[in-house]
Amino acid sequence: MDRDYTVRVLERAAEILNCFTLHEPEKTLKQLSAETGLHKSTVFRLLETLERIQWVRKDPKVGTYRMGFGIFELGTKAISGNDFYHVSLFHLEKLVKLTEQSAHLVIHNQGEVLYLNKVEFLGSIITQPSQIGLRFPMHCTAVGKVLLSFMEEEQARRVVATKGLKRMTNNTLCEEMDLLNEMQKIRQEGYAIDNEEIQLGLRCVAAPVKDHSGKVIAAISVSGLIANLSEQRLPYIIEQVTNTAGNISSDLGCRTNSVKI
Repeated sequence: MDRDYTVRVLERAAEILNCFTLHEPEKTLKQLSAETGLHKSTVFRLLETLERIQWVRKDPKVGTYRMGFGIFELGTKAISGNDFYHVSLFHLEKLVKLTEQSAHLVIHNQGEVLYLNKVEFLGSIITQPSQIGLRFPMHCTAVGKVLLSFMEEEQARRVVATKGLKRMTNNTLCEEMDLLNEMQKIRQEGYAIDNEEIQLGLRCVAAPVKDHSGKVIAAISVSGLIANLSEQRLPYIIEQVTNTAGNISSDLGCRTNSVKI
């Protein structure tokens, strides 16, 4: 079989799978065709294959599709075999105890932030939008701004150009120059703050996680009500978040304070 054809088939199958989200776990053939830009017949053939290997399953009553247990099994294997996940979990749990706020582990994925892990503070009285497996824009989240700040400038500009700067609240940075200035500040200070930029009443502090080479591969954060992350308490929160990010980086083999971009 032609190698290029095989690659195209795999890419198209991945496009279909990426259409399913936690907010919209079920899709019709028509929706999948519209979202991927692929012809219905092409999508149908790919869905048949994905269904056969249990990566998607079809509801015979209404004709909708959703992810199958095969994907769940793959995800479980990926997490259980991921040292990064397990190393960070210990530190996130400790961070929650120190700050009494919920903590997160996030990576950059296809121009968005993807939440890999979340340790909930049981005393939290606010419903936060962050959940494991969810994606959010980069420009309006502290973790996203950290990841943008420590990637190559050309790549960061490409993300902004592709994804745009959608306004989520009145505090969202919607002008490219404002975001670039913010990114420069983040690189200098080593952390980012989201001041009600994605959700009113919510403040978040994030810092970068580096691998053995000093390259930023993820970000961690704590988030909570503005009252719980007040201006008076913010220096303590920043210290705990940056220290925790440094400890995770050290466990991953990072021995330098400098950042490789």
